[in-house]
Amino acid sequence: MITKKEISNGSSGIQAEGDINITLNHGLTVDEVKNLVELYLTQNFPRLREDAMHIAQENVNNLMAEFKRQLETLQFMVDLNKFKEPDVQYSINEATIGVAKRGDAANIEMLTALLLERVRVDTSDIFSLACSEAIKILPRINKSHINYMSLAYFFDHMIVHNLNSLSDLEASAKLVQPIIADAGSLSGWNVQYLIILQCLYHHNLGRASVYSMMSKKYPAVTNLTEKQIKTEIQKTTYLKNAVEAYDSKKMNFQSLTLVGQIIACLNINKYIPQKKQMNEFIK
Repeated sequence: MITKKEISNGSSGIQAEGDINITLNHGLTVDEVKNLVELYLTQNFPRLREDAMHIAQENVNNLMAEFKRQLETLQFMVDLNKFKEPDVQYSINEATIGVAKRGDAANIEMLTALLLERVRVDTSDIFSLACSEAIKILPRINKSHINYMSLAYFFDHMIVHNLNSLSDLEASAKLVQPIIADAGSLSGWNVQYLIILQCLYHHNLGRASVYSMMSKKYPAVTNLTEKQIKTEIQKTTYLKNAVEAYDSKKMNFQSLTLVGQIIACLNINKYIPQKKQMNEFIK
């Protein structure tokens, strides 16, 4: 059993199985974070049936396994002292609840990445706060929702560096083909749900067309008219599919919020590692 108690010096501690005491006025180790997660599990799900509690525990174990895996690659880039901050511990609680309830459907890999973004040594306050909001939302959306936002991010926010022609953009579109195929099938009700969660918002008047955005974003095609760009895209396969999905969903009437951008960027990074990470320019 895990309980919270007061220590004589005024700091809080966690007592587990009667023989593990964690003092929260120092940076936490991975095992100490695991004890916190188990505490949040028992506090938030006190009356679950035994079989349901077993499933919830297995889900949380998967969260901790992923946390350890990612921490190994980022161990010199995180400040473990940040785990003692109440705001960060609240995010751990949010992630624990989401994973306990939904398991893999809570997007464990991305949730873990967001938790570690919050404790990176170079994370700004605004980026950390935005990540905390994304942690609340991720367990409430599915892969199709994430892919939909990622398609919007691909055209609205992502930049393919050293692009010499649209064939270079075709190569990138090929890499994100799984996203494109999934995003194009999302229903209007699901889009409304993303608006309710404040992952994106709707414009009454549409923004510039995707062809106009390409012309402004990439010097290599600046000298082409929108009609010429459209003609060139028709000669491609994957880029054509992406543009058709973007247009069919009228995405130029929608914009990602900051939280939506963070979630989409994390997902895009699985397919196309970004030259500049979001925490570098969200200051």
